[in-house]
Amino acid sequence: MGFIWGLKNLTLALEQMWNDERKLRFKLLRENPDCGVKKLPALPTEGKEIFDEVFGDEDDPGMLST
Repeated sequence: MGFIWGLKNLTLALEQMWNDERKLRFKLLRENPDCGVKKLPALPTEGKEIFDEVFGDEDDPGMLST
């Protein structure tokens, strides 16, 4: 379970990084449309709900047995 919990946190971190970069690019393109930066599409997240099935949707899953 600890490995899967680590994967959950990794996917959340990578998703946040993608969305932060996406927002930055939108801002750059809004300020200067000719800057040469390409828009990033929304990140596909199908299958993400498996983590909610395994761990629930609480922020603090408590202690996990490894």
